[in-house]
Amino acid sequence: MNIGIHTIDYKHFRKLAVNPRFRSKLLTSREMKFLMGKGFSTRIIAEMFCVKNAFIKAMGGAVSGCRMDEISVLQDWSGLAYIAAQGMTKTRLDAKKCKITCSFSHNNRTATAVVVLYPANM
Repeated sequence: MNIGIHTIDYKHFRKLAVNPRFRSKLLTSREMKFLMGKGFSTRIIAEMFCVKNAFIKAMGGAVSGCRMDEISVLQDWSGLAYIAAQGMTKTRLDAKKCKITCSFSHNNRTATAVVVLYPANM
């Protein structure tokens, strides 16, 4: 079982969140479509950023070779968040033979996320 956690302060994140170049490196096309309907909320982008960083940490950090634009933070029909990987990130995740669970939260100042990778047979 691997766990990753990440927290970010909105004050330091706002400048990044409005930068189109940063967003293109961070967000997948599915996330961009979702965010268009939310007015590109800094809070939501910060939460996605935290989830992706927590996922990368759970996968093994910078040496995992995971790319943020290959990780989608999505919601199922009930509004529950989940992570979908594609490209080489999916290949690396599949090799680990594990499942993912994630949780994130926010307050007026920060966003926080936790990602847990656990064996598929659990």
